[in-house]
Amino acid sequence: MPTWILLRHGESVANAGNWLAGHVDTPLTERGRAQANAAGRALVDQPIARAVSSDLTRAVETAQRVLASWTSARGEAPPPLRQVPALRERHTGDWAGRDRAELRASGQMAHLTSWSLGPPGGESQQALARRVIPALADLEAEGIEGPTLVVAHGGVLRVTLAVLDGTPRDQVGFFGLPNAEPIIRQVSTGTFAALARALADEVV
Repeated sequence: MPTWILLRHGESVANAGNWLAGHVDTPLTERGRAQANAAGRALVDQPIARAVSSDLTRAVETAQRVLASWTSARGEAPPPLRQVPALRERHTGDWAGRDRAELRASGQMAHLTSWSLGPPGGESQQALARRVIPALADLEAEGIEGPTLVVAHGGVLRVTLAVLDGTPRDQVGFFGLPNAEPIIRQVSTGTFAALARALADEVV
């Protein structure tokens, strides 16, 4: 059964400042770089066969650092890193740069935690899943043997895990993912393709 290593990027400037980044290309902090290096060492026992990331800087740099420290620990060349734009973080629209605490205080966070609603001009979690899961299905169809490393974002991995696990849609927005901590899943071939079809037909 294929192995997928799902990894949120290291701490970004937006994470540290508690503001919404979305498609804003915010860099890693020094802490985030250290987290990425540590994640690569933590994966030393995984024979990574393929590596993909979002095309946003915080994900790309995390993936590069993970592969560099993995290579140093294993003593072998890493697979090439491929950037997949469909793995970008959820588009936060007009709320890009907004402080999370301010959104909570104003009662607007429901637009982020809802499955079907989204920020003005941005994506809902459902729309995000309909973008991300087909991209993973395309990767799945390549039939690569060995573990695939996917470095992306909190929102991207949240909906991925929720769809894989059958999390009730009204609960998806209420769990977070730590920065740069690998999540390893065995996923039967064809699973992402089936989930993509189900999402396309989903009515909320």
